Formats: sequence, structure tokens, C-alpha cells
Amino acid sequence: MSEPYEYEEQQAYEDFVNKILKEYGDELFDEHYDEAVQQFTDERLKSYYLKNPALARPAIEMFDEAVALKQGHPKAAFLFFMIATEITVNKLLVRPIVNGLVHNEAVADIVVKLTPYTGSENFKDLFFDILSKLVGIDMTNYRRDGSKLSLWNEWKGLQKERNFLVHGGANPTADGLSLSELVALELLRVLYPKVLGKLGLKVNGYLLIEG
Repeated sequence: MSEPYEYEEQQAYEDFVNKILKEYGDELFDEHYDEAVQQFTDERLKSYYLKNPALARPAIEMFDEAVALKQGHPKAAFLFFMIATEITVNKLLVRPIVNGLVHNEAVADIVVKLTPYTGSENFKDLFFDILSKLVGIDMTNYRRDGSKLSLWNEWKGLQKERNFLVHGGANPTADGLSLSELVALELLRVLYPKVLGKLGLKVNGYLLIEG
């Protein structure tokens, strides 16, 4: 199946941005990487979460909307599941990391630029390493129960199907719709509370954070 021209333009732009970041950002990454990880303590992460106890509300609302749409409107449901996943990754996990790194201007600048491009290897390595060091979660090998692929790779595969829908109107496959729900559920209801639990924080049934 050929990809629409609009998607090709977007992909070319993202490839260009990642190329520039790779060529001009690696030196700063290498220089400040270890320092950033060491200075990023679990207290910084806890502080951010405690200041934003309802952080998960938008992701929950998107997920619940997707469930309601699943039977009669699979395209909309698929997109809403993907939105719930992206909110969870970017706002519930990535944004606290960026907030914790902002004290180091060189690193913060690069990470903020990379945040919209979560496919970047530089960004992924930093994100994975901080989660591993601070909360003991190995995202490289983290899998849902019964899945042969890592959760991260499942999500990256779903992004391709989302692009076919958004830029070409292609219907999501039945497997894709089912997987989008499972990935969103795992990130929002399993991984996110697990990260908080590792920091000594708790969540109630609606994922409101409690100290």
C-alpha cells in the first residue's frame, strides 16, 4: 500500500529534523548525559507528580471515549486509543523528565526539541535510561503479558497504522484496533501506576495521585 503524499512530506520533515538534531546535538548529549541522569533525582520526579495530581485525567477521558466508540465507530476509536497512549507517554512520563532536566539549560534545550519526536534514538535512550535508573523499569524489554514484542515496539508499529488512517483514510485492521486498546491500557493503567509506585506514590481508581 503506497503512502499518501502528505504523509511523505511529514515523514521527510521529521527525518530532516532528526538528522539536524543528530549532527548538532550529539556533542552536547555526550557532554551532559551522565551529569543529567545523576542530577535527576527521584525527588524531582515526585515533586512534579504531586503538584499535578490529576495528570492522567485527559488520557483517561480519551480512553473511555474510545471504548464507547469501539463498536460503531472503529476509526474514531482507534484514533482515541492512540491519543490516550500518546498523552500517557508524552504528558505522564516524558514531561516530568523534561521538567526535571530543565535546570541544565544545554540538556533541557535538546530534550525539549526531541520531545515531539519520540522515535528519536537519542531521546529514547535518555528516556529509557532514566526510567531504569530511577524506578527500575527496563523499557527495552518491557512487555505486556502474553506479548512477544516490547510495549514500545508495539506502540511504534501502531503509529504507522495511525498515519495510514490520518493521511489516507485507511480503516484500522481489527488486530490494530484491539492492539491499540491493549497498549493504551497497559501504559495508562499498568505502567504509569507502576512508575508512581516505585516513587512511593499511590493512585486511586481514577488515577489521582496521592502522596
